[in-house]
Amino acid sequence: MKKFALALAMMFSVGAYAAETAGITGMVMTNDTVDNNNFTYPKNIHTVYFSNDPSEGAIFLFYLAYKKTGTHQPSVELTDKNGKKIDQCQFDPTTVTKLPWTHTLTCRWSGRQSDGGINFTVYNKFGGKQEKIGELFLASKNPQ
Repeated sequence: MKKFALALAMMFSVGAYAAETAGITGMVMTNDTVDNNNFTYPKNIHTVYFSNDPSEGAIFLFYLAYKKTGTHQPSVELTDKNGKKIDQCQFDPTTVTKLPWTHTLTCRWSGRQSDGGINFTVYNKFGGKQEKIGELFLASKNPQ
C-alpha cells in the first residue's frame, strides 16, 4: 500500500505541458549522476528532503526534447510552497540544428530549505518568448 501511495503522489507531483518549443521527457531528483554510453542517469532518487537542514542538497536532473530548430535557452526556477523564489538555474543557449534533439540538464541545489516543499519549474526561451514546459514538486519532511 505504501508503494502505491508513493507512486500516486509522484504521479501528481510531476507536470509536463504541451509546450510549443520543447518538452520534458523525464525529470527526477537525485543525490548524484552517473554517465554511461553518453547518457546521464540518476544515482539515487530523492522523494523528500529535510526542511531547515543546512546540509541538505540534491540535483534536479531532467531530459529536454526540443521541438523547433533555432536557439533555445532553458532555465529552472525553485519556489517555496507560497510561490516565493528560492533560487534559479540558468543554462547557456543551445542552438538546435536538426530534430530530434534531446538535451540532458542538471540543476544543483543545497542549503537550508523551507518547510512545505520545493517546486522546480522548467522554462524554455525561444524566439524572444519564454514558456513553461514542466515542473516537479519535492516534498519536505521534518527531521525526527
